[in-house]
Amino acid sequence: MKTIEVYSVTELSDKARQFAFNGWLNGDTNFLPSDEIIESIERGLEFFGFSLEDYSIDFSNANRSSFIISEPEVSELFGVRLWKYINNHYLTYISKYDKETKNTLDGDCPFTGVCYDECFLDPIRKFMKEPDNSSFSDLMESAVHSVLVCAEEEYDYMQSKEYFIEEAEVNEYTFLENGKQI
Repeated sequence: MKTIEVYSVTELSDKARQFAFNGWLNGDTNFLPSDEIIESIERGLEFFGFSLEDYSIDFSNANRSSFIISEPEVSELFGVRLWKYINNHYLTYISKYDKETKNTLDGDCPFTGVCYDECFLDPIRKFMKEPDNSSFSDLMESAVHSVLVCAEEEYDYMQSKEYFIEEAEVNEYTFLENGKQI
């Protein structure tokens, strides 16, 4: 009987680790939670009275993504009037987790419980601190784009060697001496 030695990612030589990384990149490495990203966008828009009508998303480049959102009658509010409108209508919500009234901008991932909710809210938080001449539609488009930028950053990280090594260690991937995963 022949014995085959197996190695963890940290035990591999630099050359074998690079081979393993290349093999991992060329395999099925699409772990980006796209459903959660879309759900955060949809729930965030719904919370503010908008809806996502259509989208085409390129997670590797947010600027190549496109989306269409429906606009309610108040979509053209802007500046201080918009600030007052948001302040009066949207800054509190009832948490589905503990049934308490909370501030939407407090950082509790209010729409889905996932971090992309916070990306959605970042432009709104900025606007509420310093109102500018953005319309409600512009603000919602900025919120959607902010989520897409967060997704792009996560996608880039998930394609990095650092992420691969962490993933291989946590999941206890094993490799042959040459870096081929088994």
